[in-house]
Amino acid sequence: VSLPLAMNGGLGWKGSILTWTVLGTVALLFWATQLRHNRVARLAKRSHHAGQSVWRSPLAWKITFFMGMQSLIFYVSIAWLPDILQQQGLTRLQAGYMLSLMQFSMLPFNFMVPILAARFATQRLLVLVTVILYLIGLAGLIFGGGHMVLIAICLILVGIAGAASFSLSMMFFNLRTRTPEQA
Repeated sequence: VSLPLAMNGGLGWKGSILTWTVLGTVALLFWATQLRHNRVARLAKRSHHAGQSVWRSPLAWKITFFMGMQSLIFYVSIAWLPDILQQQGLTRLQAGYMLSLMQFSMLPFNFMVPILAARFATQRLLVLVTVILYLIGLAGLIFGGGHMVLIAICLILVGIAGAASFSLSMMFFNLRTRTPEQA
């Protein structure tokens, strides 16, 4: 959306960024008005349970690795995808729309995956499906040859995988710990 605002809206890149700054400021104002209605929850002091150190927990390291890989793939995609698509023959505008397509495809799955994850005793199947979607989507982008339909399908798959991996990363803190101290 930023590129069309900059190019077609006559705003330039500074005006395009200013548009998002204004929207963010409006959202901040709505959020700030809610603070006075927010009641601070008083939690009973919990004794710190002596348990296994997080540094020695294999599960904590698995979650850390999963979340790190999720972040790496997402931020590399956001940063480099437009350039990669332009090298495959898409215009800057088309590459921007494809990036938006990937991000919009994430929206419904950011809501659905946590619901699914909470219903399963183990999330291994969801992790496996996520990895497969990433592999198919990224391989299609690399070897797809710049075909618009194939790129769109691959980016939707990467978007679904991105939403699933982010949601799973956040859910693991809830599903795999018993106390706030563990989390």
